[in-house]
Amino acid sequence: QAIVNRRLLSEELIKKAKERVARKRPVAWLFPSSAEREYELALVQLFEKWFKEVEAIIDLYLPGIMSEVERMNPKNDSFTDNVKSMISSIKGVQFGYYLNAVKMISADVAKKVDLWNKKQFERVIHSVTGLNVAVTEMWKSGAVSAFIERNVSLITKVNDDMASKIETTVYNAISTGKKIATIKKEIVGTGIDKGVFGSTKKRALVIARDQVGKLNGEMVMKRQNSIGIKSYFWRTSVDERVRGNPTGRFPNAEPSHYSREGKKFYWDRPPEDGHPGTAIMCRCYAEPNIKEFIDNL
Repeated sequence: QAIVNRRLLSEELIKKAKERVARKRPVAWLFPSSAEREYELALVQLFEKWFKEVEAIIDLYLPGIMSEVERMNPKNDSFTDNVKSMISSIKGVQFGYYLNAVKMISADVAKKVDLWNKKQFERVIHSVTGLNVAVTEMWKSGAVSAFIERNVSLITKVNDDMASKIETTVYNAISTGKKIATIKKEIVGTGIDKGVFGSTKKRALVIARDQVGKLNGEMVMKRQNSIGIKSYFWRTSVDERVRGNPTGRFPNAEPSHYSREGKKFYWDRPPEDGHPGTAIMCRCYAEPNIKEFIDNL
């Protein structure tokens, strides 16, 4: 690790930095919203293409399945073999192009989050101390690799769950005597906004928002630790979406992030649901205790 080179700092500069820290609060560490939006858009576009292939598979198998069902005595429930073949084909769609695409998209998003986070790190420290920081970041490649693999795993699970929902929808429809058009509507919905496709799209958007927040939060912690900052003050977005805000959308959310506003936490002692950005879709951030940084100079 490397911090501001102590030998290049005069006693006067250090004194001024300490005076600034005593009277100033850091500017807000801004969230990488543009990277989050880009990730959402990229995943939606990928899923739209994905859904078209899945829909083609359904169109290929469903008429034959229903034809067998409509016979008075389907032999040995032979239609179930076709249902299984259809689901296997749907699961198979994800391999190759789509998972490679998720890897590329995730890598690009990670790069953008990192650049934004580093800019915020330098900006926040400078806003109080007037000093420019320089750090080595041996941890970065590991964090990015973990982000990519985690996202590939999550998207794979989304597709597997979608296939299972389609299978359940088909069997339920068969048992209640529904027609092909009704089954198709329950799966495809209107475009990708309703039905099984719609719920799958919503999960993809949650993944995009949640994972960007988690990576950003991890990088906040790593960069603060790299210059000797061991504690932080919890900051919320101060709006109705903050967990536990009594006048907001989630007044009974536990644990409450609203009640943590301004409280001091230590990086080596995370709260029960983790540091800012760890909980699902958390938009809070860790305001660095810059006094610790200055005291190390």
